[in-house]
Parts: sequence; structure tokens; C-alpha cells
Amino acid sequence: MQPFLTPLLLHWRVPITPDRQSFPSRLFAPFVHKIWGTYAVAIFSTCTLSDGDFLAWPTTLYIIRLIPVLAMLLIYLSFTNGASYFPLQINFEENIKPLSWRVLCILIMVLVIQTALFGFPKHPYLPLLAAQSLAKASSWFFLAYAAKHASWSIASAIGTFSMASTHNSSSYTSYAQAVTYILCSLLALGQTLHMLPRPLVSARSFLWLLGFVPVIPFIASNNIIWKHILAAETSFRLSSQARHPVEILAQKAKTQFEAMIHRQSQNYSAAFAEYRRRYGLDPPPGFQAWYAYAVEQQSPIVDEFDMLFEAIFPFLKVSGAQVQKAMEEAYAQPGSELWSCVFSPGEGKTTCQHPGRTFDRHTGQMFDEFLRNVRGLDGVGDVRFLINHLDEPLVLLSDNQSTQDRDTTALSFKSGLSHRPVWDILTQHCLSKNKRRRYQNDETIKAIDNYGIPFITSTQTAMDLCQNPRYSTQHGFFQSPASFRLFEGIVPILSTGSPSTMGDILYPSAAYMEDDFAYDEKYGTEWDKKKNLLYWAGSTTGAFATDHSSEQWQHFHRQRFVTFANNLHTCNHSYLSEHGNAINRTTTTFLNPRLYNVAFTQISHCARASCRAQSHFFSPSLPESPHAPLRHRLVFDLDGNGISGRFYRFLASHSCPLKQTLFREWHDERLVPWVHYVPVSMGMEELPELVQFLALTERGRELARRVAEEGREWFGKAMREVDRGIYAWRLVLELARVQDRGREAMGE
Repeated sequence: MQPFLTPLLLHWRVPITPDRQSFPSRLFAPFVHKIWGTYAVAIFSTCTLSDGDFLAWPTTLYIIRLIPVLAMLLIYLSFTNGASYFPLQINFEENIKPLSWRVLCILIMVLVIQTALFGFPKHPYLPLLAAQSLAKASSWFFLAYAAKHASWSIASAIGTFSMASTHNSSSYTSYAQAVTYILCSLLALGQTLHMLPRPLVSARSFLWLLGFVPVIPFIASNNIIWKHILAAETSFRLSSQARHPVEILAQKAKTQFEAMIHRQSQNYSAAFAEYRRRYGLDPPPGFQAWYAYAVEQQSPIVDEFDMLFEAIFPFLKVSGAQVQKAMEEAYAQPGSELWSCVFSPGEGKTTCQHPGRTFDRHTGQMFDEFLRNVRGLDGVGDVRFLINHLDEPLVLLSDNQSTQDRDTTALSFKSGLSHRPVWDILTQHCLSKNKRRRYQNDETIKAIDNYGIPFITSTQTAMDLCQNPRYSTQHGFFQSPASFRLFEGIVPILSTGSPSTMGDILYPSAAYMEDDFAYDEKYGTEWDKKKNLLYWAGSTTGAFATDHSSEQWQHFHRQRFVTFANNLHTCNHSYLSEHGNAINRTTTTFLNPRLYNVAFTQISHCARASCRAQSHFFSPSLPESPHAPLRHRLVFDLDGNGISGRFYRFLASHSCPLKQTLFREWHDERLVPWVHYVPVSMGMEELPELVQFLALTERGRELARRVAEEGREWFGKAMREVDRGIYAWRLVLELARVQDRGREAMGE
């Protein structure tokens, strides 16, 4: 909001006096001396510098960004001799020397404090500081000279010109944005030159050459970008016979989705038989009432609960008494961060308690909402379940337990695993883990020629840690989890998400019900009005960056994504193009910056030196509105410390979600990749071609629009609050059977 300083100074009657002004031309006179003109320039400049989102900021963001503007206003007013009404007056010319010494002392103090807090920077900081100090001192000297003979309004205009003209030309998200930055810089330059004092009027014509500062890099980068855009737009036209791999994936996924819907049981007898066919035993007590409720609520899914049963199955191998003993032992562990919740079928009420916390993240309230209609549990007592308070999962199961071990509960708890690599621990049972994946359907799309670009054909395979050892250095959770405890043994604990090798039982996150993550229709934007690019903004959560390794954080998943999308590290990218109905793969270092609007807005979860290094490397922007993604066609979603709470908002919107995750959630079986969202691999090798196809080609844009609308429609049918309640009800039925004290351990 720097541009607003100019009209504010004029509004406070700090004009350019007639004896000082340099007789501006008629063109710029209104933009220099008229309040309406200076406000018009300020609004245009602020909208430009804020990427057009200025009018959509939340109130708190206006306040945050106004603080430095008001501070500078007070400083400029104190320097202005004409503002005699202002209580604090500083004769800038007479006090420049003592003021300079004070500023120097403050800078030294800031450097000392930063060094004490964050450590001494490893790059050649002192020469850089000296150069910056010299440049800053020179700029203030000449600025003071100009302001002395004109007005301090010129300082605001110069500042606006500096920001607009030096903006990275490769980061423009559209041609229109690039043009508005140039216009903004020219307006600010015009204001500056027509505020110049009389002695400098003769230099005005020469100084207009500064207008080329933003123009030359724009022309150079624009030529490269348009050449690449034209090449992309001429590929895969609607008349072409060649089909892009993404189109084939989407078509085959659509067929699989329709087959899944078609095979759902149409009556209770069929549902009962399907349960027995899949799992080899009868459904738990209360299953008939559950089925009747699911049909009554028009749930389109009644059979796809393989992932839930897979999580429950290990507990059927031990007796109900042993399960309850393990739960009691787990809850008693100091620092386990478990909530003990009890659902009473008779009262339809869920109560939760924690040994040290009072706020359960609305979990008890959520289960009350989900389970208030539960019936058919006559004769079944209260159902107890343990809920993980942390974002990270908790349970590691092994299939190596022998028959004689099944009647004993071997439970161990480790609490010192935060901020250290845990990959080896989480993959230690991979060989036995493969034996246990006996229920889940593998929806692999086979026979796809991806031309060497690894588009995801099976999310189950892509998320399987045992088949992807490279993930050990690609995801922050495996390198340095922020807060991680681990139970090894047979204990049922509910978590919102977990990787493939862990045994947490998944339940719908209460975060999806909170206002900060829920979709609000009034903030939605129709597809044709959205910006045609990929958007993401957020914090560096997802892992804790220690100071033990200066390069550790560069391998975390969020940091890798932001680095990639901003092209901060030069690397090769693969693209596909069509020539004569034949598809060819090319490799280049080019990444179209106009297709990505990605930035960190907060640096957190890091030790002092790592925080400082990341701030320097990423240059985080100011916080964005939580509804900002909805103004873009392509929205990116990726893991934080655990699951992402934004995913449901994206599904419910008119935007196309691109999803990168290694955390399974309760809904995975009912959401079909390439139909309801677009999956992205952990390595992101396919992302440049994927984004280019979806954004720049006619067929790709149509496919993205179709994914956005089908995801939104399916979300309204199969992921409603009542659908989450149906899942929670079935989960309670399975838990009730597992912990029944009269149940014996199940044989092979």
C-alpha cells in the first residue's frame, strides 16, 4: 500500500509549493496536484502490486499492510517544514548527520540481534551489507535533496516506481499483469519527474529513459514465453487424432468410476453377501440398521469400505479383552496425546477426555453430529475409541506376530522421534506389509504410453512407501516430523491420515467442518472468470527444519514445490508436443512463470538459522485471503504436518484440484483420481507438462473444467456431512465388535 502515501501526504496539505514545482505538463498535473488523481494512481498501483487482489483482502490484511504506510506518513510529516500543525518536527537538513549516526547504530544493533537469534549468515554478508548501506545512504541523500526543493510526496512516487519497475519480469502470471506493471511504473515515474524541483528540470528528458527499466526485460522474457505458449497451444488441437496421456487417463478413470457406482449393492441381502465375499465373515451387529440409514440418506457408496476393514482386521486376530487392555495401556502412556472418547448408543452422546488438554479440536462435537441417528446397537454397551490429537499418525503394525503372541499385547511407545529421520522405522515391516494388502482393490490404469513422463496411473502404488524408497528424501514427514510419537503393537487409534505402512484407523477430520476450511459459495467464482494458472500459498509446515544441516529443508515437500514453481533452481523439464499425429517428448530448462502463482506466506517450524535461511531464499509474501485460491482454475493441494484441510474447499469449488499427498484419508476409495481431482507425483516430474496441457491447450482446459465440475458434483453427493456420518457409524460398528470383551481371537 506504499502508493497511498502520495495522496495521503497531499490530503494532509503537504503540497508542492508554487516556487518549488517544475510546472508539470497537463497530462500529469492531475496525478500530482489533485487528490482524486493521486488516489486513482494509488488504487491502480496497489491493485497492480498486489496482483489484483487488493479489493478482496480481509480486514486484518488491510490493517497489517497499513501499519508501515502510516509509519512512513508520520516520518515524512515530521520532516515537512510546511506541516507546522504536526506536533513532531525534525529539521532534516540540520539533523542529517546525527540522524545518520543513529541509523547506523540501529543497523548495527539489528545485525547483532539477528546474529544472536539466527546465527551468523554463511554468505558474504558484510560486503553485501556495505554495498546496500552505500546504496541506501546515497538514495536517501538525493531523496532529501529532491524533497527539500519539492515535497516528501516525491519519496512515495519514487518508492512506487522502484517496486513496479524492478519486479521480476519472469514471475508475471499473465500478459495483462506484465502490462499493468509497466503502466504502474510509468505513472510513478511521471509523478516523480513532474515533482522535480526547478534545478533538475533540465534532466527530466534524460530521466524518462528510466521507463525502459521494466520494458526491456519484459520484451525479452515475453518473446521466450510467447514462443513456448504458441508451441503448446498448437499441440493437441481438437481436430487431432493423437491423444494426450492425460486424456487417456481421464477416460479410463471415468470408466472405472462408473463401474464402481454400478456395482454397489441394491438391497440389504446383496450388501450382506458382498461383505462376506470381500472379508470372509459376517458384518458386525447393527449392520442392517446402518445399511437402511445409508439408503435413506441416498448414499451412493455402500460397499467401498475396504480401507476401513484393512485397518480393523489386525485387531480381530486378538481377543476383545486384549484390545481393551491395549487401549488402556496406550491412553496411560505419558505424552501419548490421545483423547479417550466414549459413545453411548442409548444417549446418542460422545464424551471425550484428555489427561492434559481441554480443547479436542471439535472432535467430540463432530461425533455427536455424526452419530446422533445411530440405532441397531441394542445390547451393545458403550463404544470407546482413542483419537490422536496430533496431525501426524501414531501406529505402526507388524504382520510378523506369531499365533502364540496373539493372546498377549506387546505394545511399545516412543516419544523422542521428532526432528529426526523416521523413514527406516516406518518401512521396517515392508516385506510383511505386502501380505496384508488383501482387501483393497488396485485401480491401476494399465497400458498407458506416458512417453517417459511419470503421470500417476495408480494412486495406491504411488502412495505405497515400500515401492518408492526415493520418498525418504522427498517428504518432510520422513526427514524431520514436527511432533511425532509412535506406538508399535496392536492398538486401535483413530487418526485423520496416515501413510501406507502405518496402522492408524482413519476417520473424517473435524477441521473440514471449521469455517477456516469450509467452502463458502459467496466467495466462489465461475470457471470462465477464474485466472488460468496454478495457485498455492501457505506456510512451511510439513516438517521441522533444524540447524544440523543447512540443506535439510530444501528436500521437504512444500519447500521443493515452491522452489520448483518459482524456478529457483534450474533443472530440466519434460514436455510433450504433437507433430503429424505423433507425440514427441522434449526437454528444456524453461518453466512458464505465467502458469504459476505459488509462494510462502509464513516461515515456521524451523530453528533460528534455518528460518533465516528460508526467509532469505524464498522471500515470503504477505498472507493471502483463504478464499484467494478460488479465483484460479488450477489449485494445488499438498500435505502439511499431516493431511491438508483445504482439500474439501477445493473439491466443492469450481476449480480443478491438483493433489499431491502420501497421507491416506477415509475418503480415498470414493474419490477417483483423474475424475474428481488430478493426482501429482511426489517427484513432480510430470507437473510442467500437466499444468501446460491443462492451462494452454483447448482440450486440456476442457478436461480441467470437467474435473472441476465433476469433483464438485460428486462432493455434493458422496462427501456431505451425512456421508461422513455414515462412515463414522460403520466405523463405530467395527470398533464395537473389535473391543467386545466376549469376542475370541479370530483364526486364519
